[in-house]
Amino acid sequence: MDKSPNDEHLFISLENVSLRHHGRIVFPNTNLKIYGNQHWAIIGANGSGKSALAKAICGRIPLADGKVTWRWHVAQPISNYNVALNIAPYEELTATYHSLGGQRVPVSFWVLPEDREKGEAFLPTILGDLRSLEEICGPYPFRAEKHGVVQTPHLGMEHQTVIAYGNAFREGDPPGYDWLHHHELSHEWWGNLVTCRDWKDMWIHEGIGTYMQALYLESRKGRGAYRAFMARNSRHLNRRAVASRSSS
Repeated sequence: MDKSPNDEHLFISLENVSLRHHGRIVFPNTNLKIYGNQHWAIIGANGSGKSALAKAICGRIPLADGKVTWRWHVAQPISNYNVALNIAPYEELTATYHSLGGQRVPVSFWVLPEDREKGEAFLPTILGDLRSLEEICGPYPFRAEKHGVVQTPHLGMEHQTVIAYGNAFREGDPPGYDWLHHHELSHEWWGNLVTCRDWKDMWIHEGIGTYMQALYLESRKGRGAYRAFMARNSRHLNRRAVASRSSS
């Protein structure tokens, strides 16, 4: 929980609920498990509240005490650590992305009211990153649902179909490149479509996801940008195995 940048309102995010096996303390779940056709319920404060996941809502149930139970439905398989809760007086910005798979994909960006203009200027970056990653990895995996982005008080996270974004709209090089959005979006392929069975193999998510930024820079600025990116990230290389191969 945090305050918005101008201290006008609360800015709440609950995420990474199952990482390191302690998420069950605050959110009912198992450690790392992939579920299909899931329903989730959250009790809201009052009947006037809005949901930042409107395109996944399958029910809104008013309660006698004035609270509301929101029910979300996820039709496609989802890892439980990809379920998140974000609360703020969001404003929704919308666009439509024309996927290489032939579908029209709804795109939503939920931003704080004071950042609406920045969010509107950021929408082309969101659409451009979708195109870039489709060209590299194939059609966006969740085009039957949506691509969503929600502004958060923390840096970012690859929650399925609604990724968390907290990079303060910092444009990189080349112009229109935001590494954080590009990276988190890459996890829709490497993390959410292809998911490691065990935390020991998280390199599948993070290693390949990071490599997508190298390929993006190569496509936009040439081979030199690719090599520079790989050189900067070489300090993260593991010189020996860091994960046990045993099943325990």
